Amino acid sequence: MIQESFPKRTYQITLPIGIPGNASYAKLDGTIDRHLTELTLCQWLRFTPYNDKWGCSFCYFSDGRKLNTFFITNKLHFYRKNVADVPLMYPSNQWFHLCTTWSQRNGEHSVALNGKAVLSKSGLDVDTVVEPFGQVTLGEEQIPVDGRLEHHNSFFGHISEVYLWDHVLTIEDIEKVYNCDYEEEANVISWNLATWSLYKNAKVSFVDIPCGRQKK
Repeated sequence: MIQESFPKRTYQITLPIGIPGNASYAKLDGTIDRHLTELTLCQWLRFTPYNDKWGCSFCYFSDGRKLNTFFITNKLHFYRKNVADVPLMYPSNQWFHLCTTWSQRNGEHSVALNGKAVLSKSGLDVDTVVEPFGQVTLGEEQIPVDGRLEHHNSFFGHISEVYLWDHVLTIEDIEKVYNCDYEEEANVISWNLATWSLYKNAKVSFVDIPCGRQKK
């Protein structure tokens, strides 16, 4: 098998390194419009390390419940009480594709890096429901108590191709997402349709994402 790269022209949100308390971030113009009992979240990331930390690339916060939030760093966090360790080490300043899945059934969850499974476990917030109408933020973690931003957990770098489905994709489908040839549009958040409000020097620009393809 020979690994080849086929770039996809899309847009990226760049979050440059800033001073503590003044970091860049983006907020989705819209919301998660339904209860989620399972999900798949995929995103392309290229991070710039800061104080040896990755930072929060995606956060969802709903003020309907004080702990109704999940977010992605180099761990998958749900409601701040359960954390799924992600065995992920990846060079900074290089694009990589990260997908996480979760289901309330037995708390099943998984992580895939560049289309390949690296984690599959159960027991993460069994029978929990993610409530709708909250705020999606890229680059910052929101504090569940009052919705303020947790600036010590800022993400610095580039984010692109963020997609959220209301069901669990198979690893075969996740590999297609990584290859940029998955035909089912994400039905909760679609990068192709989403618009974002940018804060504190966050920028949008065109980029070529290095979609991975396997060719015999």
